[in-house]
Amino acid sequence: MKNNKAQNATEVLIAARWMLKNIGWCQGQYERYNYDNTSKAFCALGSIRAVETSPEYDVESIYAPKSYAIYFLLSIISNNYNNIQSWNDSSGQTKNNIIKVFTKAIKLSKAANGKVK
Repeated sequence: MKNNKAQNATEVLIAARWMLKNIGWCQGQYERYNYDNTSKAFCALGSIRAVETSPEYDVESIYAPKSYAIYFLLSIISNNYNNIQSWNDSSGQTKNNIIKVFTKAIKLSKAANGKVK
């Protein structure tokens, strides 16, 4: 990370996984808040949305790391789900399973140097 901002999909996934583990996980909405308006929990996609990114070359590339992170997550869950929200919100889903899938996505992203070819 540079200036505490993710530079690629791997860093986005690592930061999002950290938020899910250490801040909290939820279903049914992108983010839940405490009474003082601080984040209490994130869904899988909400955690990715919350990660700050920094463009490598230009303003348009600021979205690429998050898009690639979503691609790597979907590549793992797409056999059973067609989007991250339905996977996150499915009956019986657990925080531990979400974190395990993020870990797998991190491995895929690392193998691809954080970019989709």
